[in-house]
Amino acid sequence: MASDPPRPDPTVPTPAGASPRGWLQRLAPAPPLGSGSQGRLDLGDAIHDGWQAFCRAPRVFVAFALLVNVLVMLQQPLLLGIGNVARPSSDPRAWALYGLGLAVMVAVLLWGCLGLARGSLLALQGQRPTLLQLLRWDGRAWLRLLRAWLRLLAMISLPGVLGLLLFGLPLVLLEVEPALMRALGQEGTRLLALLLAALLLLSLALTLVALLYLSVNQMFLLQVVLIEQRGGAAAVDRGRRLVDPQWPLVLLLVLVTGLLNGLGLLACWVGSLAAGPAVICIGTAAYLQLCDGERRRDGQAEPAGTQQL
Repeated sequence: MASDPPRPDPTVPTPAGASPRGWLQRLAPAPPLGSGSQGRLDLGDAIHDGWQAFCRAPRVFVAFALLVNVLVMLQQPLLLGIGNVARPSSDPRAWALYGLGLAVMVAVLLWGCLGLARGSLLALQGQRPTLLQLLRWDGRAWLRLLRAWLRLLAMISLPGVLGLLLFGLPLVLLEVEPALMRALGQEGTRLLALLLAALLLLSLALTLVALLYLSVNQMFLLQVVLIEQRGGAAAVDRGRRLVDPQWPLVLLLVLVTGLLNGLGLLACWVGSLAAGPAVICIGTAAYLQLCDGERRRDGQAEPAGTQQL
């Protein structure tokens, strides 16, 4: 598919010691990533620019996504060796292999996400990314992304874990300790059980709210880690500051990209090989659009952060 006429984009970070002009020339002149002039996310521009970026090298994106999926599927025998919940395996070797398979799968997924994000940024700058560029291993970016995801996991799971410990465990004790039931009496046991169940449901509801909120305001976590070289708490905080002013619009973008991923899965799994990279391209276009609007609002000559792809 023919690419749009090249136009420079001022939002791409500049490596230390290099001029912005040289950085843009190395990446190739790019089409504009939406207007961004008013600092407001334009969903139509983000979707259009992201799709155009994907169409610059669809075979490369799909081939890389296929490779990542194959590597993940190769770990499935290791993950299935521990049995199921009803009959878990008692062989410690099976659990050791499960841990190994899980670690390899997480490593491959993080590497694959970074490769697709790198390719999407190059494509948004007017280049046709090659498979070698997507395959390149960046250990520092991988560690930053891992730390950021672990922090997010802790933030999401904390309300639920505390709820289970504070309210779920006493609720179980009421059922398994007859002496406790006799001490409280039938009526007291019933009231306490209802109270604990209500508090447990409240903690689970808070977990769901936290999951919804973080899934939206961390929509661009991948791009923040790769482009701005932030990791852990800094990346999570940057995502919040970038998205919160336009949270409803980003929520709509999350719904649209989720719909695209769902349609890809419905297309006999094969469609997800194209939907996944296209969604990352759209997310990168929206991220650069927000950064451009933020830079214009703040009157900055150059965006903060450096990154060498």
